[in-house]
Amino acid sequence: FMSSKLIKNLCFNLYSTSCLVPEILNKCTEYVIYNKDYMLGFNVDRLLFVIYSLNYYPVHADRFFQDVTDIIIR
Repeated sequence: FMSSKLIKNLCFNLYSTSCLVPEILNKCTEYVIYNKDYMLGFNVDRLLFVIYSLNYYPVHADRFFQDVTDIIIR
């Protein structure tokens, strides 16, 4: 099961090791898309930072980036 705490820990681990695992990042982005009403900007910011740092373009990027923008503005 995914959770905000798990996303936070995964982001830390992926950034610390500079390891790109697309399946993990896709699961994290899907979690954000489907739970956007319950996500905090702090955790979404960490996920965006890792995606940028690892130079990854997520699946369903158009919807993900729109939802992330809405979360951060909120």
